[in-house]
Amino acid sequence: MRRWLLVLALCGCLLAGVTPLAQDIPSDEFIWDSGPYFPESNVMFRANNTLIEAPTVVRDRSDRPVAGMTKDDFQLFDNGKPQTITSFTVLSGTAAEVRTGKAPAAPGSNAAPPVEPRYVALFLDDVNTPGLYQDAYANLTFARDAAEKFIGMGIDPGERIGIFTVSGDLTVDFTDDAGKLLEALKKLRLKSRWEDQSPNSCPKLESYEAWAVVHIGHQTREWESALKTAQQCGVMKPGDAAILAERAAEEKTMIADIGEGNTLSALGSVIRHLGEMPGRRMLVLASSGFVTQSFRQRQQRVIDAATSSRVIINSLNTTGLPYGPTKVDKVEHFSAMNAARGGVSNPNNDAMADMAYATGGLFYHNNNDLATGFHELAKAPVSYVLGFSPENLKSDGNYHRLKVKLVEAEHRSVDARPGYYAPGGDPSAAEDKSDKLNRSVTGTDDRAEIPIVLTANASESGVLKVAVHVDAAKLPYKHMSGRHIQRLVFVTALFDESDRFLSAVEGVMQLQLKDDTLAKVSAHGFDAKLSISAPPGKYRVRQVVQEIEGGHVASLSRPVTVR
Repeated sequence: MRRWLLVLALCGCLLAGVTPLAQDIPSDEFIWDSGPYFPESNVMFRANNTLIEAPTVVRDRSDRPVAGMTKDDFQLFDNGKPQTITSFTVLSGTAAEVRTGKAPAAPGSNAAPPVEPRYVALFLDDVNTPGLYQDAYANLTFARDAAEKFIGMGIDPGERIGIFTVSGDLTVDFTDDAGKLLEALKKLRLKSRWEDQSPNSCPKLESYEAWAVVHIGHQTREWESALKTAQQCGVMKPGDAAILAERAAEEKTMIADIGEGNTLSALGSVIRHLGEMPGRRMLVLASSGFVTQSFRQRQQRVIDAATSSRVIINSLNTTGLPYGPTKVDKVEHFSAMNAARGGVSNPNNDAMADMAYATGGLFYHNNNDLATGFHELAKAPVSYVLGFSPENLKSDGNYHRLKVKLVEAEHRSVDARPGYYAPGGDPSAAEDKSDKLNRSVTGTDDRAEIPIVLTANASESGVLKVAVHVDAAKLPYKHMSGRHIQRLVFVTALFDESDRFLSAVEGVMQLQLKDDTLAKVSAHGFDAKLSISAPPGKYRVRQVVQEIEGGHVASLSRPVTVR
């Protein structure tokens, strides 16, 4: 069964961006962005039926994967305690398999064995753009050129490659048509998104820097850096620098959280689709990095979905080395970081490294030869999946370190999943709000925590038009730097007659209103409009609006007929 990711192409639905009608709001007080919405899967292991799986690759002294291992060759430890390996799976492939899709013939045999299908999803990040816009554009172009070279090397028998993006603007389902893939890559563009900080905000902070200030506090190097930068903002009185740094960090974290949550949701949807494909399954995540500290549980769900579907995530950082030689060997195996989980020097790389290491993949970074990176990461070495059920596992959300050892080392190295999070634990505030939004989108109940009015009409041309009016006077606002801050998320989803999700579009409205503008908006409210072109049929339109400051939600459903 096809997942919703491809419904758009299969049914002919066309999503149009939301058009906000915010009369008389100056451009520096109003920011808008829109794109596809990715519903989040709630797949998580349960405490009463827990199977933890540790993808593992064994390598010899020449760094080549070793085949032929059995369950009895391994020992597995959870937080230092030995565990009984209750399940053992060998992912097909051989140590000699190097992006050929072919396995060597059996000794004494003249006939080559059948080629096992292999599916490679190229997941290109066209949204998250740390650094200057010019740098982000260069990074994406760098990744596109490398992907073109990788595909240009040829697609082997049994191999299928798909192209997917964070924004959802570019999707090519798995195919062996190199020409189709190359033509699609020409259309890859940087998806402009809302700024994480308003134009007048000072100081300007990096994503992790802001997160650390908000969630860890003042006893960090990030706080010292933010405070030092704030002192250059024309501060007039003692203590003003600290106020500016805290406000800037809160603003950036509030805005960035939605973007990072959407990235994980998009990644999860591709993994679920890839998991339905037969044979070997691999995802190459190409990004300049993103921060997911506010979405620990959601990232765990992505990892769980990948491991349960036997999807290997390989990560490639597209930033490369801006200066100097490109001879640094940075294809890292996860055993190199077992001593310190997520021990990468750049926090923007943490999520990419964690997901690669947890699924049996590699992390390629600090290297300008991205074409070789794609080639290396698309290899399919033989790997083993060790499963165990921990006894008396507490539902506290704590991190557990895993260690896989060989009974007889024989100068071999072991690359294995470094750890996992136990179920439970308190979700972050960002996860709470995001989960509430997702439940509202996929639900059927009407909620009126904030006042909205919905109208939905289908024209004779097959275009469904939706308008949402929001009573701005009833919204809570946060006061920062002389502005009234609020962020609204609009999600319009389309369901078929069997109530199956088809597609959705998301609009994000960032309000940074001055006093007089707030008075005008409060008197009249504001509107957002959306249009969806869909085939003739009967549908259910689901409209959800969430204000981020308090997490309150409004949701409505309407039956519509497109003729």
